[in-house]
Amino acid sequence: MNTNIFLYLLAVTCLVASPRPAAARVAAGEDTTAFVTIPVHANAYTGATRDRRVLDPREGTARWTDDATVYSIYFNARGAGELRLALRGCSGGGKGQPNALRVTVSVNGEQALARDFLYDKESVDTDTLALPPVSLPVVRQGHAGNTVRVDLQALGTRRGAYYFRFPALLAGGEATLAGVNFVPPSNAHFGRRGPSVHLRPAMPVADVEYFYTEVFVPVGQDVVGSFFMCNGFGEGYAGIQVNSATERRVLFSVWSAYRVDNPALMGKYAPRLTRVNNRPGQREHITYTKFGGEGSGGQSFARYAWEAGKVYRMLTRVRPHPRQDLFPGSTLYKAWFHDGDEWVFIAEWRRVELDADDNHGIPPAPRRYAGAHHFLENFTPATGNVTRRGTWDNQWFISKEGEYFEATAFTFTNDATAAAGHRVDHAGGVVPAGDTLSGAVFLETGGYFTGNVPSGTRFTKPARGKRPALDLDALNAMGTDDPAVDPVLDAGERY
Repeated sequence: MNTNIFLYLLAVTCLVASPRPAAARVAAGEDTTAFVTIPVHANAYTGATRDRRVLDPREGTARWTDDATVYSIYFNARGAGELRLALRGCSGGGKGQPNALRVTVSVNGEQALARDFLYDKESVDTDTLALPPVSLPVVRQGHAGNTVRVDLQALGTRRGAYYFRFPALLAGGEATLAGVNFVPPSNAHFGRRGPSVHLRPAMPVADVEYFYTEVFVPVGQDVVGSFFMCNGFGEGYAGIQVNSATERRVLFSVWSAYRVDNPALMGKYAPRLTRVNNRPGQREHITYTKFGGEGSGGQSFARYAWEAGKVYRMLTRVRPHPRQDLFPGSTLYKAWFHDGDEWVFIAEWRRVELDADDNHGIPPAPRRYAGAHHFLENFTPATGNVTRRGTWDNQWFISKEGEYFEATAFTFTNDATAAAGHRVDHAGGVVPAGDTLSGAVFLETGGYFTGNVPSGTRFTKPARGKRPALDLDALNAMGTDDPAVDPVLDAGERY
């Protein structure tokens, strides 16, 4: 670390506390190679639902015209000691026409610095605004580092077309020597969402056909953009989502078998809808569609205002199509959701495996239930700075012979964002004794907490012994398979 560089920056910067800011004089063209460059647009949040409108990939805060907008920049410093920070950017007023800026720095949720500045520099490429150093504590055992948050707020009347353009935050000092975790521009979308976290139960040595689980979202953890996936399988998943402040869904999706690099196969291998809900009062709330984009497949969902603080149940079924003579290589997928009062049948989809000609000569074969898992993810980048947590409990597998097996052993994993070290706010495990949810497994992500759990960690939860009472015959009768009766079905799907 070149300490002389930063000491010089500090020496030429005039810092005055609120309410009377002083002109900040920072020389342009300083050597910043000793510092880590944290891109603002990939690591900042404003609280706006569509904050992409006020974040720019090249110039960070380029659209800053509202003094009510606060930019919060996050990163994780893996060490302790002195942390030195500087903002690279310019003022909209230009030379001699400074705008006022308030900077607040927090460490692990505690305010460590608050200063006001007048800043009139003109180059987003070379000009810098140095901040006073702050001290980071020794990293706690089991934690990935110290969470640093830098809040930027414009003060007073705006001079120029915008307040400031700050494309980067520079971080250096002793606290950064062990490394800094932040999101690079190449992963801005997924990195701002936060890591996806997963729990995989060990499956029994049997031909599993059903998977049952109970999900609980604590009050306050139902953050917009959250997907609490309850019952996953190798080719899809079913769970509950918070789609907006006014909409929530129960979702059931099955992926197509076609290769993403060959979209010509999409139509040939698109999942076919074979059964839909046939119960009055339930069916009208369910939507059946097909999707593309991040892969392709069949999707069914119910708009349902599920509530945090309540336990919900989910059941999924995977089996080879019983008429392989008519539908060779096909697998059937079903899902049900218990809303607290009754079971609701969502849908059944048929997936066709790739023909040998499209799969390097490998003949198609139907599938059974494999790859059971839960996951928690955030699909809204604007809320990636908010923690969300869910619990899953009383998981059971049911074999094709009707045997019940309780799941007690789990493995925690996470996604590429966590694996690359771009985010460290990921955790999962068993809720400890003393908690009202003791013995359930949990997943937690987002919000830049540092008490993370490494991928590959294994857990064992206590057996509940509470086998669910399921009338499988009645559950499987909750649908129709006749296209003449229900036009949303694909023709020829009776069995």
